[in-house]
Amino acid sequence: RNLAVELARTHPQAVIAGTGSSVAMAVLVPRNLMIAVISLLTTRVSAGIFTRGAEEAVVVCHPTASGPEKRWPAEAFAQVADRLISEAHVRIVLVAGAKGRTDCEAVARAMRAAPLRADGVLNLQELAALLRRARLLISNDSGPVHVAVSQGTPVIALFGRTQPGVNPERWKPLGPRDVVLCREPLSALSPDEVFRSAAPFLHSPV
Repeated sequence: RNLAVELARTHPQAVIAGTGSSVAMAVLVPRNLMIAVISLLTTRVSAGIFTRGAEEAVVVCHPTASGPEKRWPAEAFAQVADRLISEAHVRIVLVAGAKGRTDCEAVARAMRAAPLRADGVLNLQELAALLRRARLLISNDSGPVHVAVSQGTPVIALFGRTQPGVNPERWKPLGPRDVVLCREPLSALSPDEVFRSAAPFLHSPV
């Protein structure tokens, strides 16, 4: 149902701008009401991703980017995702915008296990709500890296460019627990290194 209507029902003092299934984030309300907005968004994207009482961690993977030199191979993402499922018992969620659905499809086809697909269906606020609940984001150098940082979710960011102005020194995530892995070409980065970088986050408390 319309999130603005739902928030108005539960928090009548809130002022929400939005229509349809989106809530515009130009919301001039106290912090506790902003938390309510995030809570409602999280409820919407939780269906099929977060099960009430489930013990498994959720790892979000964003396997697309604006250029081919910034995209880690789909087969490499698939290897890491399968290993995280089998060895760390996590739930894998693939995300991307509409233009990145082909990359998510390639990862899903290359996996032995079946990931959950949220590519092409989440708006920015819903993506933030999902990342807020996730244990970890593994992503190419792209916008969701910084969305995850804004939600306090650790990131493993994969960079394939080293030239000044486009390298990690300028665009790396700034969270205190984030990991930056850079290889040129990006295909030289091994799935094992990414898995080893992810492991410490999956054995820590939620």
